[in-house]
Amino acid sequence: MTNNPVDDTTLMSEKDYQRVFRRMYANGYFTNHGPLAREFEQELESFLDIGHAVTVGNESLALLIAMTALELRGEIILPAWGSELPARIANWLGLQIRYSDIDRSTHQLSIESLQPKLNNEAEAVCLVEMYGSRCDPSLIDYLCAQQKQVIILAIDSFAAASSTGLVENRSGVTTVFGFGPGKILYSTQGGAIATSDDGLAERCRNIRSSYGARKSVPVMATCNGRFSEFQAGVGLASLEYVPQAIERNHAIAAIYDAAMTDHAVATPLRFANTSLQNGQCYPIFFRGDQRDGLSSELQGMGVELLAGKPSHDDHPIARDLAASVAFLPVNNAAADGLAEKIARHFNNLP
Repeated sequence: MTNNPVDDTTLMSEKDYQRVFRRMYANGYFTNHGPLAREFEQELESFLDIGHAVTVGNESLALLIAMTALELRGEIILPAWGSELPARIANWLGLQIRYSDIDRSTHQLSIESLQPKLNNEAEAVCLVEMYGSRCDPSLIDYLCAQQKQVIILAIDSFAAASSTGLVENRSGVTTVFGFGPGKILYSTQGGAIATSDDGLAERCRNIRSSYGARKSVPVMATCNGRFSEFQAGVGLASLEYVPQAIERNHAIAAIYDAAMTDHAVATPLRFANTSLQNGQCYPIFFRGDQRDGLSSELQGMGVELLAGKPSHDDHPIARDLAASVAFLPVNNAAADGLAEKIARHFNNLP
């Protein structure tokens, strides 16, 4: 436990963990897709209003299994900003990778940058949902019209609502969630593949392991990707706290907002495509070269100012964002007066 501490950003208590162990003991089940894992999948499907939520051991496995189940063999287009994980998985699968630059107004893939890359070899496009916000629906509409498979890696957008709901529920779109430390839905580790495609879901279950598969279907490969009963039990308990976690995050964000109204150095980033942000991330755009100096000052206060980095730095907008975007702590890591302390520091900046 020393090397794997319980995440202190969750609202769960010691009693919640005790309840998980009692349920496991009563069921006599630890792994192999037991009753808690099945219950967690059902609760996820109901919460997200999606046909299938296939749970696996972690976020990387979820993306790996989703890409394998889609039977991709050719080219995949990735954003030059957001996450390095899609490139690692695509490389491991031997896919050809092409990067596309970012739209300054949405921080999602730019349609103008995408258009010349969408040839017949491009089978899929991976989008990354960041900042507790959802993808631009017009971008997804465009890609579906081009008959490309769309994979959405939802880094921190779980329970963020858009006009299409909590998750994209349409043919040709697959969403991958992670439930690791710092996530608004926490299961110690874990991931899930959300899809409305019956066939794709069954291939994912068969790739994950024979446990939990509803019927046997041919797949390209299999792996030990099972979601344990402990992970499921923690996830079920954490799911109960999601509304409270969003409320807490918004309260902390309001403290930052007040400090940054008409600020000369830092501007909070907002995106119109999400009707309800989950507040899991507080991104700031810094003008000039103030970010790195501020990062050093906050480190002296025991605060880590996380900076964004491009997944591919040969694209100018992604490179610009990497030099100017950072993230303030939210959730319990900013509780107990830390958010107010950070806000006062911003108020004192020139």
